[in-house]
Amino acid sequence: MWISVGSVKVGRSARDAQYVVVKADVSRLHAELSLEPSGTLRIADKSRTGTFVNGTRCPPDGTATVVPDGASVRLGAEATFTVRRVPLVLATSASLSTSARESIELAAKAMCIGLAPPGSEAAAADVLVCRAGRLSVRALTSIVRGLPVVLPSAVDAATALCNTRLDSAAAADHPLTSIAGAQRHAVTVGSTAVRLGSRRTLFGKDLFLFFDEPTHSGFASLLELAGAECRMLTSDPADIAEVADVIRNDVGHT
Repeated sequence: MWISVGSVKVGRSARDAQYVVVKADVSRLHAELSLEPSGTLRIADKSRTGTFVNGTRCPPDGTATVVPDGASVRLGAEATFTVRRVPLVLATSASLSTSARESIELAAKAMCIGLAPPGSEAAAADVLVCRAGRLSVRALTSIVRGLPVVLPSAVDAATALCNTRLDSAAAADHPLTSIAGAQRHAVTVGSTAVRLGSRRTLFGKDLFLFFDEPTHSGFASLLELAGAECRMLTSDPADIAEVADVIRNDVGHT
């Protein structure tokens, strides 16, 4: 289940809840999750069998409880979830073949998975929009802080990184080393060969990068040098729609 800013009701009944959990001891409307613009996630118990955060029962009067990143949330006795905040990086090709219509469609797909398109209030959406399309210091800093980043041009991003010649000595001081090491991010860069059957592995990572194939080889080599795990996943609008559906239904669910 993917949660963006706002609230979502969880329960056994599709009529009463947006996210349905089919377990005998889960109430028709069991709990309500709310994500604030600041990134704080809260859960309020609405059930008879109880809602638990890291083993501690939430107040039965409906008072909202803060859910920290990495916490275990249990609904009743059996339905257990792990809550994780997942940074998401979406890069799109800046090739001349990209039409205005395709760009609009891609922006719409980005919005449907909680990303802010260029020109929107990125701070309010908790998303950094890198309008120049380059991986600037600000962009890298935002990734380390756990913020999603939208890079309109994957080509420019790859060029900026590939122009930075890394050897084993220089790698230790490179920003990507900090991301992969100190922040313990695992980076996923992928291909259409990774199908939905692999989503548990694919989306079990901390940081996702969606790149077109021409970008992959140069960018992935730098990520691997920084100690990150790399796979390939296309940034075609149709595939992003498929990925969005997987993220909504699977991220954070154990």
